[in-house]
Amino acid sequence: MQGMGEARDDLRQATTAAHRRLDENPLVAGLAAGTLSEADYARMLSAYLAFYQAWEEQMKANFPDLVELAGPERFLKTHWLLKDLTALGSPADPRISGSPATPSNRARAAGSLYVVEGSTIGGMHLSRSGKLPAHAHRFFEGYGAETMPKWKALIELLEALLPDEESRREAAEEASATFAWFQHRLAQIASACFRGAED
Repeated sequence: MQGMGEARDDLRQATTAAHRRLDENPLVAGLAAGTLSEADYARMLSAYLAFYQAWEEQMKANFPDLVELAGPERFLKTHWLLKDLTALGSPADPRISGSPATPSNRARAAGSLYVVEGSTIGGMHLSRSGKLPAHAHRFFEGYGAETMPKWKALIELLEALLPDEESRREAAEEASATFAWFQHRLAQIASACFRGAED
């Protein structure tokens, strides 16, 4: 019989190192420190937009049952990003593109959802820190007061969706791949941003 919290624990353990590496990215670190310029902030949001536009469409097209179970409102973050970029007066940078690979099954889709929804926790803390542009942080506000309850509800769903070792292994692999996508894209953007600052 599955123990309580096995899916959550496996996913957390599988992604701890990747999460740490992402936090060390200069853009992410600058965002947390409140030292990121608005231009670099907009580039970062453009990278997120490239991911979320593709990912949300992939999930709706290929895993409608998972979207319904998790709640369709979890798959509307593209609108938040577009709102922030509009507020910054910065349309999405067309040079920042590249979509994530579509998960091959529902267990893997659940793993990517774990990463996407987990980011709302960090985003919530950032939005309350006063270090983000006051007029352009809708994305990081997440679900507001409902962020933690929705996170707990998702963890309960993941425990039901990932009842065995094989499904949890696949979910963990996809979660790690999702982190790797962000690491790669943000590393490229950070390199371009900070190289330009030095020129």
